[in-house]
Order: sequence, then structure tokens, then C-alpha cells
Amino acid sequence: MAHLLGKGSSKADTSEEWKSHKRQRMEERARKDEQTDRRDPQKSCGRLRLNDFVALEKIVAQGGCHGFLVSCSFKREISATIEFSRLIEMAVRDLLQPSNTKTNLGDLSEWLIGFKTGGNGLLFFQLKLTSLEASPLKVVSKLYQIAEASPPRFFSHVKPVEYVHRIKDMGSEMGKVAQQSLPAFRSVLNEELDGSQKSEGSFAVLPKSRDSQLRNTTLIDSFAACVRENLSTVKIDLRTPSVAILCDVFGSRKSLFCAVSFIPRSTSLLEAPSAGLRLKSLHSIRSS
Repeated sequence: MAHLLGKGSSKADTSEEWKSHKRQRMEERARKDEQTDRRDPQKSCGRLRLNDFVALEKIVAQGGCHGFLVSCSFKREISATIEFSRLIEMAVRDLLQPSNTKTNLGDLSEWLIGFKTGGNGLLFFQLKLTSLEASPLKVVSKLYQIAEASPPRFFSHVKPVEYVHRIKDMGSEMGKVAQQSLPAFRSVLNEELDGSQKSEGSFAVLPKSRDSQLRNTTLIDSFAACVRENLSTVKIDLRTPSVAILCDVFGSRKSLFCAVSFIPRSTSLLEAPSAGLRLKSLHSIRSS
């Protein structure tokens, strides 16, 4: 028995040593990124600079904004910003600048602004273009196509955000957020169904709460209740919905935000493995 316990403790020690070594490597890599950022923040992120969380609060307070929510590797926000800048510029130029026309987009920093979100591994980029051809959804669809040939290393998901809402009261605010998002959801649903067979429309809610006091079930219940109350013929479909509603809650306890996205089935941005419906990962595109 003592011999067996000795073996078990040896394996545990080896596991702890490996975890400690990995943690040290991640911390060392993060320190190098921070040193690069302090030397030249503008250069370290390409032509974009990551603004702090307070700046995002001011933008949302002015009336909301739309853009992209980007999930990146731990402590690699700078590297992810550089990669995202490159791919997003390629996607927008492909959408707005066909071979037979020329559109002057100006510098990237004029129409895309990066923000930290108050949490590791999550960034928000505000899109300031107003062209319908460069809506967040169309840009993300194009970006996923480009990623098949030029895959990113440091970020895995990009969500096309239609609205960012400030959450002041977690107990009652989510119902208001869902109600405010309803017209946009109805528009995306009608376009997906091409104005016909509305009774066959379906939806699913894909929540992601990064606040311990606001559960994912609260997000699901709020949006599902709003849709059922106002669009009674639209059914829930957790495998192949006509439109998926993505709601991401992030920020700090004092300043909490909800980013809402609508993903139509025709975009092919969703997948439904055994674990359930979700947005496709750019890393899975790279490995396929």
C-alpha cells in the first residue's frame, strides 16, 4: 500500500511541476507583450491601439455601437489585435471594393476602434462604417472565408455585434435588452425566410455570461420569452434555427454590458456538434 501511495504522490508532483512550468512560460510571454506595448502601443497593435474599458463605457453611453466581439488566447490581446486588423481590413475591402470599382476606405484606424472589455481574452472592436454592404454580419462571413486560406493563431471566434447595451440592473434589465433587440431580430428573420413561410421560422439563444451573478439561463429566459410573446409562430430549434441570437455579457460589476448578435442559418457560421449549437471556431476551420 505504501508503495502505491508513493507512486501516486510522484505522479501528482510531476503534474504540479508541469503546471508550474507552463504557468511560468505564460507569465513570461505576457510580460514580453506588456513591455512591447509600453515601448510603442500604437506600433505593437499594428495601426490600431487598444483603448481602455472606460473609453468603451463612454462610447456605449452615447447611444450604443456595433462591431465585433473577439475571443483570443490568454494574455495575447496585442497579437490578436494585429491579426484581426489584417483580416478585417481584407474582408471589408473585398466587400466594398469589387474589381470594377474603387472605394477609398482611408486608414484602418478611421473606421475601426479597439477596446479592452475588462476581462482577459476578450476584445471589442467598434465598426464606424455605415454601408449596408459592410454590416458586421457580412464582414464576419467574409472574414471566415478568408480565414480558410489565411487562418489566425491568436483568436478563435469573431461575433458580429449589432448592439451593445448597458446593464444597470441585472434583475430587470435583460427583459428590456431583449425587447430593444426585437425589431432587429424580426428584420433578420424575415430576410432569412425571404418574406414567406414565417410560420416555419425558428430561433435559438446562445448565451455567454462572464458575470457570476448573471446566469446563462437568465439570458435564455429573457430573450426566449420576448420572442414567444411577440412572435408566437416562431419556434425554438436548438439544432438548425433560422436565426441564432447570441448574447454576451461582459465588463465589471460597476459597468456591465450585453452584446447582441444575430446569426442566420444561411451564413454557415454555426455548427451543431454533440455538445450543442455554437459559433464555428476559426481554429477548427484551420485544422479542417
